[in-house]
Amino acid sequence: MSPVYWSPLIHVYQPPTQKPYILKKIDEECYRPLFHVIDESPNARITLNINGVLIDLLYEHGLGETVELLKKIVHDGKVEIVGTAKYHPLMPLIPLKENFRQIELNEVTHKATFGEEWERKGFFPPEMAISPEVLKIIQQAGYQWVIGSGIACTDAWPYDVVHQLSNGLMMFYRDDIVSNEVSFSKLNAQGFVSKITRMYSCDDYYVITAQDGETFGHHIKHAEQTFLKKTFDLIAEDDGVEICFVTDLIQKFPVVEASAPRPSSWSTNMGDINYGVHYPLWKHPDNPIHNIQYRILDHVSELMDALDTCSDATLCNDPAYLDYKNTARYFYDIGVHSCQFWWASGNPMWSPNLILDGADLLVKAAVNARLALGKLKDIKSQELLEDVSMYYSRLLWTITEQEAQRDRLRLLPPDNVQEVSEEEEKNVEGDSN
Repeated sequence: MSPVYWSPLIHVYQPPTQKPYILKKIDEECYRPLFHVIDESPNARITLNINGVLIDLLYEHGLGETVELLKKIVHDGKVEIVGTAKYHPLMPLIPLKENFRQIELNEVTHKATFGEEWERKGFFPPEMAISPEVLKIIQQAGYQWVIGSGIACTDAWPYDVVHQLSNGLMMFYRDDIVSNEVSFSKLNAQGFVSKITRMYSCDDYYVITAQDGETFGHHIKHAEQTFLKKTFDLIAEDDGVEICFVTDLIQKFPVVEASAPRPSSWSTNMGDINYGVHYPLWKHPDNPIHNIQYRILDHVSELMDALDTCSDATLCNDPAYLDYKNTARYFYDIGVHSCQFWWASGNPMWSPNLILDGADLLVKAAVNARLALGKLKDIKSQELLEDVSMYYSRLLWTITEQEAQRDRLRLLPPDNVQEVSEEEEKNVEGDSN
């Protein structure tokens, strides 16, 4: 009898604007305990996405021991690291050329951190947000496979075959139902192992689960022990289950041609897709704050395009110009991160200050781009900056109006409104999901 293959994928990320005390709390509750569990479990095999920005933050705030532990379990063959976009943008919602840059920035960090033990194999698009254009970029960047949410699959569910798209890219899907049952504590370790060994009538199949790593220890206290460690232990005693990396599935199952997946994220449902909203928590047409945020992003992106295409040789050695240009690029790279849009979704995520943290980065990019382009007497750049300023002011006004509306909802009887407690907000503040 062939074993059931379980490929667990874990995603860890913190936004570039994260508060140091929250980062340290999550590291203490989650990252170090999680990596220790993997280190101490002989049969552990985890496909891990860690955005380069989190590696930077851990080193920056004196938490380098966590990265060193991660490097150890990678070296020991218990973790495979996948590629991603460094600052966690929603890839379908930023300019295409910026996706290439974000991938390259992340590769620089991964190569510097993991050396030759990092290879360009799998790819985790932030929030599993995919589109035809993004899949093409990932393939052109040299990756073998990408993972999407189960809802993206348009063919028969691939539990005993591996899907290959027309461009040659392998397409894997997480089991959304089982993954969410784990994430929301609807399955304990015993129930999970029992479920995955009885899912299909054939003997030879695989199951991919994917969660935020912060689920284990931060969102669900001690879950790295009560669920993950216990699951590893149970599987070690069960000949019917084998844990493997997602990459290993390519060698274990037949590869078949498949249809293109739906544009979606791991927070998209069929109602959203039928409504034509593929990334509802980050760009919803009925969300007034999202509409303003993308006006700001579009104008700043246009400024960056002008700056990137500047070919005036006389400015190449101008220290002031180069400083403004490099500073604009620094703030823009960071400023496209997804959290500012997620916190504006109001579903129920809502944080005026975290919305403004992202907007402020984009405004700084715009100001510095204008200062650089001003040396070229570029009149249009001033007009673009004025538009950014106008939309930023509109953002401030809309945020205060939205907050007032939420205050009015709080006055309704409890049966009529769901509100997020302060403690619940703290529990999710460290991650974008």
